[in-house]
Amino acid sequence: MLVEATVLSSRYVMWDVQEADAVALASGGPPAVTPLPGTQLYEQSPNSTELLKSCFSCIHGQPAILYITHYQPLTSAAVNSTAEHSEWLRAIPGLAGRTALVTGAASGLGLAIATALSTAGASVVFCDRDGAGLESATSSIEGDYRRVVLDVTDPEAVVRCVSEVEEETAVDMLVNSAGIGARGTATEYPDELWAEVIDINLTGTFRMCREVGARMVERRRGSIVNIASVGGLAGYPGSVGYQVSKGGVVQLTRSLAIEWAHSGVRVNALAPAQFETTIVRQQWEEEPELGQFFLDRTPLGRFGQTDEIVGPAIFLASTMSSMVTGHILAVDGGYLAQ
Repeated sequence: MLVEATVLSSRYVMWDVQEADAVALASGGPPAVTPLPGTQLYEQSPNSTELLKSCFSCIHGQPAILYITHYQPLTSAAVNSTAEHSEWLRAIPGLAGRTALVTGAASGLGLAIATALSTAGASVVFCDRDGAGLESATSSIEGDYRRVVLDVTDPEAVVRCVSEVEEETAVDMLVNSAGIGARGTATEYPDELWAEVIDINLTGTFRMCREVGARMVERRRGSIVNIASVGGLAGYPGSVGYQVSKGGVVQLTRSLAIEWAHSGVRVNALAPAQFETTIVRQQWEEEPELGQFFLDRTPLGRFGQTDEIVGPAIFLASTMSSMVTGHILAVDGGYLAQ
């Protein structure tokens, strides 16, 4: 019996329930795979009613009685295929021949945005402190790009990176996606972790804005997109350092937008909720209740796929949003609408 259901990680999970599996498990036989967090092995072969009840309980964060044998990424009408993305990206006007610099580009949202900009015809500078990850992430990029190993907490490295890029070409678009998440209760949050989160997420973003923005102001054109978070606009427990850093990114975005508007430089931010990146999935595995917390508060009933950040990011980075500055665009499945 094969059944599909959506669980807290927004994946379609396939349960293949067979009598032979139940017998093997009852006799102490080893499982074929390790169940995902929040589930456990069934002890007997359930009928269809029991199976559906188990799917329902798993969706709501309760222990299921099923044995997970296979799972695959979510596919739905709401998530465009790679081919569809490529087609409309190439049709976007005004990006061909432009240069974009993207930090945090070795993985997650930064990689998705940088790759999309490259597909759309822009020359992209992929920046990340993870050199090996950066090389692996860009191995299949076909467009015009370069890799720069960059730690945004190093002021001299930031100046050097921007100067070297600007010697060859003007940066038209800056996307600040470098960031980390650090869980911890406020009463036990160490100074060292606080300083690290603020330095990467907020100060690092400011450094990049300052270096690239100064040149954009001189040229009287340019677009900056900062990656904030719903955590910078609404509170939730257990992430005080992260939320403060992202709240700072929100206000940094607004401040720079006002300061540089007369120079033709636009500064906006994206405020994503939970997206299925490697880091976020690791958090869910460590704290299944965290994923359930956000899922219960997301009206669309699922989390974002990395491709779904691309449209909003390119809109803000490109001239399609030429009348938009100082805006914080939530990409959150309705999380902040409540």
